[in-house]
Amino acid sequence: MRIAVIYSIGVQEGLIKGLRKLGHEVIPLFNGLTTNKMILKLRYPKYRFALREIENRFNNQIEKFGILNKKKKVDAIIFFRGYALTNKSKKIIQETNATKISWATDSFERFTAQRELAAYMDKVFVCDELDADNKKNQWLPLGFDDELFAYQEKKDIDLLLLGDISQPQYKTRLEYIIEASGLGKEGVNITFAGSGLNQRIVKKLHENKVKTYRHQPFEKYAKMISRSKICVNIQQDDGGRSINPLFFAIPACGGIQITEEKNYLDKWLNPNVDFFPISINLLNKTIVTFLATQKRFEKINAEKIREFHSYVSRAATILN
Repeated sequence: MRIAVIYSIGVQEGLIKGLRKLGHEVIPLFNGLTTNKMILKLRYPKYRFALREIENRFNNQIEKFGILNKKKKVDAIIFFRGYALTNKSKKIIQETNATKISWATDSFERFTAQRELAAYMDKVFVCDELDADNKKNQWLPLGFDDELFAYQEKKDIDLLLLGDISQPQYKTRLEYIIEASGLGKEGVNITFAGSGLNQRIVKKLHENKVKTYRHQPFEKYAKMISRSKICVNIQQDDGGRSINPLFFAIPACGGIQITEEKNYLDKWLNPNVDFFPISINLLNKTIVTFLATQKRFEKINAEKIREFHSYVSRAATILN
């Protein structure tokens, strides 16, 4: 099949790789930011400048798709996320004979433009179960790039604390990170990799002897996960039943994954095997026990997760 993919961030390129591994011809149409933010502020002085630029590029790429489709038939077009549509974009989408597929990477409640786009689609996949209707909208969490997230036997980081902690919806994640960071004073080798650190949090982590890395290129971020014995991966507080793609990537790399207690995670992986749901009160005790007993995630289990949850598997699912 000849497939166009409109995407906005590098991590979504994993789906493009997955489609190509299945033998499809892929036309990548990138609508993410490529312009200096200072220039964007001048261009859109009274608006959320980054979002406005991404919206414009999104519609430009739909127009580009329309031109390419006229020159040579495109069998399917896949939209990651989705942004406000212009009338011209709506017309192009309505008139194309290509199979139209959207994959909402955020909840409809948080980012409503995804719902508008979904109305024009033949297939809709959502990352938040509350947006699924068991008809057109199907629950499908994002997968992971199996080339970036490699299984690694030798691990030199005891504990990896990760994720964005910049917004209110990451309150629980921050609480787990602060709690676990205290083990640094007890000799546990701890690293934080993510974003949203302020001076107060940096000070606290450094006092606890935690190494901090902000805004790492995704390739380095993936390597840190591969090097880590235990990763604490906490989902966001808002939305309904969302799952971040690291939920699959961490065990695929051979790491022990600790999560908060959410009763829907076991619909995708096996609790107390592929992930360990732990209350914050038992967090540090569990981490110390796992390190003391040298608990490992077996490679055979990691291979199963790679088989069913990489972007190769997801590509097959959305085209089925």
